[in-house]
Amino acid sequence: MVLSHLEAAEDRGRVLVRWETVWEWGVISYDLLRQVEDRWVPVNLEPVLAVQAMPGGRYHVRDDTLPAARLRSAIGSRPSCRPAGPSVWPRSR
Repeated sequence: MVLSHLEAAEDRGRVLVRWETVWEWGVISYDLLRQVEDRWVPVNLEPVLAVQAMPGGRYHVRDDTLPAARLRSAIGSRPSCRPAGPSVWPRSR
């Protein structure tokens, strides 16, 4: 899986995480995780099914556990580069 874009933005008082892939051969689904102190916690209750297509897909998950007021402190200015930000983990076959 090759991730081409990852962002988090405010959505109705909560955080919406969007990501895009350019290649996801063999990926069945995705889990969105957020770091809370020293552990990673799941954001999505059900796996996000992969489109399994070339050139990849576009996805989004709303994090109802994180108020948008904490968005900046949770992800910083570059969410794909910060360990405390959202992290997308593919599930392979």
